[in-house]
Amino acid sequence: MFLRPCSTRPFSFSGSHFDERHPSSSKKGPAVTPTSLASWTGMSNSEAAADPAIQAPQAATPGAARPWRPRSAASHLTRTPAGVYHMRLVIPAHVRALHPELPGELRRSTKTSDRCQALRSAREMCRELVTSLEQKGDAMLGTNGAAQGQPKQGFRIEWVDGAVSMELYPGAQLETIRLYTRVIEQFAAPAANRATQLPPEPAAVEQTTTIAPETRSDHVDQESTGTSDTGAQSPEPSADHSDKPEWLSEAILRWRAEGGVTFSDTTWIYSYEPSFRQFVELLGDTRRDVAQEDGTITPSKLDIRLADLTRRHFVQLHEQMKLMPQRQGKRNDGIEAKEVIRRAIAERARPQSTENVAKKLRHALPCVRFLKKKGWINEALLDEFTIQLKDADARVSKAKKKFKKGKAGAVGLTREEMRRTYVSEAYLQGAIECDWKHWIDPLRIYSAARVSEIAQLLTSDIIYICGVPCISFVDDSPEDEDNEAHTGGALSKARTEEEYRRLKNTASRRVIPVAPQLIKMGFLDFVQHRRELVGKVPGPLFFGLKWEAKSGYGRKPSEHTLELLKTAGVWQKRRKVGHSLRATCAQHLDRLGMQLEDIQRYLGHSTGTELEESYMEGDEGPAYPAERIAKLLEQLDFGVQFPTWAEVLKLREQCAREQQLSRKNGYARMRMTVADKDGVVHA
Repeated sequence: MFLRPCSTRPFSFSGSHFDERHPSSSKKGPAVTPTSLASWTGMSNSEAAADPAIQAPQAATPGAARPWRPRSAASHLTRTPAGVYHMRLVIPAHVRALHPELPGELRRSTKTSDRCQALRSAREMCRELVTSLEQKGDAMLGTNGAAQGQPKQGFRIEWVDGAVSMELYPGAQLETIRLYTRVIEQFAAPAANRATQLPPEPAAVEQTTTIAPETRSDHVDQESTGTSDTGAQSPEPSADHSDKPEWLSEAILRWRAEGGVTFSDTTWIYSYEPSFRQFVELLGDTRRDVAQEDGTITPSKLDIRLADLTRRHFVQLHEQMKLMPQRQGKRNDGIEAKEVIRRAIAERARPQSTENVAKKLRHALPCVRFLKKKGWINEALLDEFTIQLKDADARVSKAKKKFKKGKAGAVGLTREEMRRTYVSEAYLQGAIECDWKHWIDPLRIYSAARVSEIAQLLTSDIIYICGVPCISFVDDSPEDEDNEAHTGGALSKARTEEEYRRLKNTASRRVIPVAPQLIKMGFLDFVQHRRELVGKVPGPLFFGLKWEAKSGYGRKPSEHTLELLKTAGVWQKRRKVGHSLRATCAQHLDRLGMQLEDIQRYLGHSTGTELEESYMEGDEGPAYPAERIAKLLEQLDFGVQFPTWAEVLKLREQCAREQQLSRKNGYARMRMTVADKDGVVHA
């Protein structure tokens, strides 16, 4: 089943197309799954999963045309040595057999070295190709199986020039007919009404949820928005409404594009976007089809008009946020927020923390202020949202006072807990297995750096300042390419997204001395060994780590630390975790008498002073009193004696010999067993 935009071509549903390998989607529409289809048809996910009409179709009969669509999840990109991206698409053999004039492979230059722009261009090229093939005939893409006499479970609904045509394929089973009826009732009929922009009947004005603005009377507007004393929308006299977006989701995108936000795309995807998705779903009272940036259409999404927002909506938003269960910010199961709340209440699930509610409301505050400055909402709505945010912050303060163990969050570890964790067989076994299991945790303890910062270090990040070995934490992500000062003086030669290094914020850029305890462990010898392996071009300091879009290279080291804490019996949920190593180092530095400003800069926190922002930049990056701090670091004592690099190498050599001897003994026993079965007598 897929949906085509109806601006120049008709949109259509086809109940028999679900993917290239499992026919489910095309480049012209979103991938259809039982979960997403359930949201269109009103079925629950369990009903959709059990409905045979939504399951994968049976294998095609031999000789029938096989459907083909370029995979929507693929990038179809290849990069030339000059750095320019090309669209590359392989035409399947069965499609070339129908049309020999097509080449085996299509290549088109996107004329850009920017991957994001190239990806959009490649998808557009693929879309144009499929459109041109469809114009030549459905048989090109294998969509005309029923016409060739093959049995087919499917249906088609088309809207062309104001006329709606419906077709149910011959031999349709009862399940297909049921699905066909649901789609017409829940989606196709409202979509056709919106496309033709026909005014609804007077009796149906209160029933429909999508009313065109030009068909709404002044009386209806007053009833839907309420009076001024309840927070109704009243247009600002001096505001320019010529480019005012109609829907809340559109206004959010405008804020992100024009509001001067400074966070990266990664921060938007993993932090802000989940919060705004929940807001739109909780505030929404209308279902509409939303066009995405890549040209696809997401059908039947909840939304609300800006003109319909009232103070009551923000009050209800806060109350509903309190009912959301835990760990729902990054869900991608397609279940809407209101349904999540309903299930949580039925299952008596634990609601999310008060801090999480306040954090999500705080995410939206800059957007609400932007809408007020634009004149798209009135000041009463901004005041109400601010009141709800203050109420959420007050609930956070009350929750902290009731918390018996003090402030919730990661706490430092005691000397005994450090010994149980790292003077253990589990840590030693990990150090023998690979280098990053040996080095990353000691680096986290003595440098107080975040795990993602350490895991992405390169061999060139270990530098000398005034004869003191230091670790340079820099950020050379694509967002900072125009500003060389943000990268510590020199951009890296990163060519792919995986090679870029990211930091949490600008204050995280720092150059700190290597702790003397790490030097005694042989850290500098290890770095020299790595440089000899990778050659002159800087390479990763730790091998065997996989890059991920959210956590960079830090996921596996973080999981390893968590496993060590659990094995030692130290772990406590959200209190004694991997981040506790950072807190432990900060507390020890404070006990040694290090100045608060030096501790903040050592940890990568901003001091908020003009001196730091304007006058603390050197040739190698942010300036730092390396010699003085290195002397203080000599006094650090966590009660743990980590094995040195040389000792670990000896242990690895010893384990290798034992494994080799074990294999030899195993082969000898195997030969003796075989000889005994053959009746050979051994002396």
